[in-house]
Amino acid sequence: MDDAQTRELLGAYALDACDDDEGAAVEAFLARDAAARAEADELRNVASLLGAAHALAPSPGLRDAVLARARRMRPGSADDPALALYDAQCDSFDALVNGLAPEQLDVATCNGLTIRELVVHMAAQESAFAASAGAPTIPELTTDEVEARTRELIDQLGDRPVSDAQALWRRSVEALRAWASGEGGRLEVPGIGFSMSRHSALTSRAFETWTHEDDVRRALGRPPLVPPARHLRLMADVSTRSLPLALAFTGRVRPGKKALIELTGNGGGTWTVPLELGLDRPMPGSNGTADVVLRMDVVDWCRVASRRLDPSEAMFKASGEVELVDDVFAAAPAFATL
Repeated sequence: MDDAQTRELLGAYALDACDDDEGAAVEAFLARDAAARAEADELRNVASLLGAAHALAPSPGLRDAVLARARRMRPGSADDPALALYDAQCDSFDALVNGLAPEQLDVATCNGLTIRELVVHMAAQESAFAASAGAPTIPELTTDEVEARTRELIDQLGDRPVSDAQALWRRSVEALRAWASGEGGRLEVPGIGFSMSRHSALTSRAFETWTHEDDVRRALGRPPLVPPARHLRLMADVSTRSLPLALAFTGRVRPGKKALIELTGNGGGTWTVPLELGLDRPMPGSNGTADVVLRMDVVDWCRVASRRLDPSEAMFKASGEVELVDDVFAAAPAFATL
């Protein structure tokens, strides 16, 4: 995070509501900014005075949120990169929704849904994956197609508080986490017709959660958040490794061709990717001769893959058979949803 983004967390820091990464970032910022330290001290004083002066009833979802966070913090997650990524992105989205004011829920996002409807969409998607993992959290919702499932759940929830959708989403997150913490294995992707490894399933769910959190932030005029380098690396790895399947899915296979994808910045890396399904598998690093070399920022790549950045607006360099870049960019967001 840059200093402006870190400064936004001072209020949460004063309330001890930051996660470990956010807290470390704020403390590093305070160590070099005297004005920010003074502001943080003042916010903590105000928080203490309000806490002493007013006994407030907790929000209906607070107990579930605290228990869910505690379950996610049990030993094991830190040693499991994909599960740690999933936990971090879900915690971040949960905190964002908890902080929304009622009037913000009807603000439209870039995908045509209001913020309220986007929370419902997240509940629809996560509950579909929970059902695929053998732990349905809303059994009466059987539609797998993304938009239809979202609309059906929007109709079911009607004018009920957004906390109801958030609670369903949170139960579904916990169901998927329980599956991942157990035997795991492969997971059938709802509505698509193929399965993912446990690692890819958790990473892809974290990827979508990050994407939709940024949708909300942009709709509210807040700056987007860039995940830590280790999390970006996981998302970049899964998105590049899925390219051969995405090319087949979109009908843009290029037999015998390979791309070298170089993603720059913290969390970036290099991958050699065959532009067809076959015996060769995408591998980190440079592996033999590539027909095209694509070089771009890792965050831009992830936003292209999530259909939040048009390739025409991205900064990149290409060499070799540059016409193959069109196929790569067309296939990258093949599995992105709303």
